[in-house]
Amino acid sequence: MALKRLEHRQLKAIELLAQPNRGSNNPKQARSMKHVAEIVGVTRKTIYEWLKDDLFQRELKREMCRLVGNDILDVIKSMVKQGKKEAKHAELLLKTYGDMLTDDVRIDATVNSAKTIDFDEIKSEGRFV
Repeated sequence: MALKRLEHRQLKAIELLAQPNRGSNNPKQARSMKHVAEIVGVTRKTIYEWLKDDLFQRELKREMCRLVGNDILDVIKSMVKQGKKEAKHAELLLKTYGDMLTDDVRIDATVNSAKTIDFDEIKSEGRFV
């Protein structure tokens, strides 16, 4: 069943899951999903069920982007300074965090409906095949 609204425990889980090492104070070791679940007050299975939900995933991604979004440009600048000018790396970062870059191509075309088109004239001029 798809969630329509996130509850307090889900928001707390998102807060922890979005942080590096899942909010662990030890930079060398991430918190386990079981530990995150204990902090939130649910089972590990519940966390995994939430992770399957579209709304939960969107909010988790949004929180991750919020946390690292300000650092993305610094990372790209650092890559350039180090001579790592491969566009694919920057592209991946921008696509992953914040949807700053997408593969979508959108064309906005407006039609002037006041203008009439005379197809016979176009055919006679050879502009229409």
